[in-house]
Amino acid sequence: MDGGVAPPPKTPGKLGILLITIFLGCAGSMTALAVYGHGTYVIGHYIVKLSVEPAAKSTTELEVDPLASSLSPGRATANTHSGFLKLGATVFGVTSDAVLTDAVAGAADPRTLATKLKDDGEDAGRRLAIKILEATAAGGAIGGALTALFGMRVFRVVQGAVAGVLLVALLGVIAWRTYDVNQFSRTSFAPNPGAISTPSG
Repeated sequence: MDGGVAPPPKTPGKLGILLITIFLGCAGSMTALAVYGHGTYVIGHYIVKLSVEPAAKSTTELEVDPLASSLSPGRATANTHSGFLKLGATVFGVTSDAVLTDAVAGAADPRTLATKLKDDGEDAGRRLAIKILEATAAGGAIGGALTALFGMRVFRVVQGAVAGVLLVALLGVIAWRTYDVNQFSRTSFAPNPGAISTPSG
């Protein structure tokens, strides 16, 4: 009796491959966001590292680093928005043309600092958003390209990039529309004397 021939392995259909592409594109974009979603900019009186990363809780973390001469170091966190992004701003220094008394007063408490960074940080936010857009598009494209395991198609790369960018953009819009800087009114800076970092972009 002849042995039966094993049937060929099943491959996902078009819908299955599309869903896999979307998933991998989103995963690639979120990974890129975690790795590249930061930059160092001049905002008002301060030299600040801004960061955006995926997170289970939607919080903003403000920090005045011990490297920021003449400013009191500390850290504060508040639940400021909806979505699944963690936002961060770390002050590393004061610009050379800033009036020191104004800079010190602006970083006196979390709400005052958060308000100044929000009001003066439009250009920095735009530049970081462009950087994130480029990084998440590349990450999504790489995720889409992984569908080569199921038969490579160029448009899968585009689908992965689009899916990833749309996801990150949606989270960004949700954070922007729901952001409430007044949540920092309930916080104060906790001493953070040991957290010396480097302002790498």
